[in-house]
Amino acid sequence: MTAYAADQPDSVERNTVLHLLQKVQQAERTMRKDLDDARELLKRSKQFVDFHINVITQTAANDTYVPPGTAELENRRGVRMFDANV
Repeated sequence: MTAYAADQPDSVERNTVLHLLQKVQQAERTMRKDLDDARELLKRSKQFVDFHINVITQTAANDTYVPPGTAELENRRGVRMFDANV
């Protein structure tokens, strides 16, 4: 889009479009940084919660609850995370 606008003859509209494109690009960079920050915070929050669940239950927490009878890691260790006596 920027290349197309830059190829147009010099006019007020062209200059306005180029200025707005710069603003959009800056907003996109800002949003991308904010999104990356939010992803990192979510990752760290999950690690924090998993750690504390493991400490409280004295077992390694799986990401999801696995029903009895399945061959997942929770059933192999013999203790289900949410059924443990805390």
